[in-house]
Amino acid sequence: MIRIHTLLPAMLVIAGSGLSSDVFKMQPSWTYHISNQSGLAYISSLCLDDDSIPDLIMGNRPEGYLKAFYGVGDGSFLPGEQYAFPDIRWIETADINDDGYMDVVARSSSNSADSFYVFLNSEDGIFESAPITVHSYFPTMAGSFSIGYIDSDSILDIVSVNKIGEIYLFSGSGDGSFTAQMIYQETGNSTALALGDVDDDGDQDIVVMVYEQLSVLLNNGDGSFIWNGYYGFFYAGGGNTIGSIDLGYLNDDSFLDIACCPSGAMGTNALHTLLGQGDGSFVQIEPVWFVDGVALTQTRIGDYDLDGNMDVFYSGNHGVLLMLGTGDGLISLDFLDYLTPRAWQVTASDLDLDGDIDFIQATGDTPTSFQMEVFLNKTIQLGIEEEEESFVDLIPIVSVTSNPVSESTGVCLSLSEPSFCILNVHNIHGRLVSQVFNGDLSEGNHQLTWNSSVLPAGCYTLVLDTQSECSRVRCVKID
Repeated sequence: MIRIHTLLPAMLVIAGSGLSSDVFKMQPSWTYHISNQSGLAYISSLCLDDDSIPDLIMGNRPEGYLKAFYGVGDGSFLPGEQYAFPDIRWIETADINDDGYMDVVARSSSNSADSFYVFLNSEDGIFESAPITVHSYFPTMAGSFSIGYIDSDSILDIVSVNKIGEIYLFSGSGDGSFTAQMIYQETGNSTALALGDVDDDGDQDIVVMVYEQLSVLLNNGDGSFIWNGYYGFFYAGGGNTIGSIDLGYLNDDSFLDIACCPSGAMGTNALHTLLGQGDGSFVQIEPVWFVDGVALTQTRIGDYDLDGNMDVFYSGNHGVLLMLGTGDGLISLDFLDYLTPRAWQVTASDLDLDGDIDFIQATGDTPTSFQMEVFLNKTIQLGIEEEEESFVDLIPIVSVTSNPVSESTGVCLSLSEPSFCILNVHNIHGRLVSQVFNGDLSEGNHQLTWNSSVLPAGCYTLVLDTQSECSRVRCVKID
């Protein structure tokens, strides 16, 4: 049941035991049982080897190990190697040493230290058994971390915030080792962090959740930052917040927006969206959604129903939640699953290679009986909706000469006037993955070539920005 809160007219409360989804199949298609002391499992999706099929890395905190799972291509996985790793709290994946293979960055928290470690992929989908130690904190201080290109050396770096508000930059050396420096001190409890180019200058900026607001740090291009202010006001409630942030395009202005959940308000989570203004500032929009009794720890923006609008997927302790975007920054409820205890680190990816986003989570019925479960997206099976007429009638017009796309395809533009044009390609999560063109074009028809050979199979959106208009077209990339 969804009801309007009587005290805050702009706040909607989601309550009830669950709603069926128009996007996801609500019965798991693949299950792998995990037996441990408390079911604290963390999952991340990556391609471990050369077959272009998504694989998984799972961290089992009580039993102290990382385990690889190799994808079959239909949303199921085969268990692989296992690596000792105690007290795991979070994992992320990236090609840390730039050898073309995905590595794992893991955070460990114990009574003696909170540390980051890097497991390097040895180029055959098997990780080196001895991880590289990145950095150690004092106990109980670790918060969120993200991986991105922060300084000007084209080597991946790590940015982390701990619970007392210290923001660290770990500058990568390219071999899996890092140099640590504290770059900013926040004023309060800080646990959630995200990276993105919020001022549209080509550099990765930092957004941090600081109790009841978001703090924005703008990158100078060299790994140094300028504080740009606090934005939004959240219903964090008090005490230690968990918090989650993601950046993506929630409306059509080509500026990064924010979806976030501060968590911790007496067991109630507030879901907030903020629209980027292009200069690193944000405007919070209503309504605010509340979810009773679900400690949400992850937020992901992506086009889950393939309608051209970015949606928001939340997950956490005792629930998963999908909110569908309308293209103007607003979100509406698709489903809420209250029957999922301890869905800690859920990963969302195209697990069955059909072009839409699926998800896998760690869940269970008792504290000692847990499993990983894959839930497949049914959007492709039901058929992608036709593009809205407004996209067809927009000037300028962008289209592709072939769809699906294989190695490359022509992109046709029709301009009503001379203009400076940028043609970008975004993946199904709304992330910028390549740029086709950046420059001046005359009035009339033009044909460009988009080389998609380096991109994996899936759905992509080409976005054409001119000085007066924005137009887009969606296509499917096949191998």
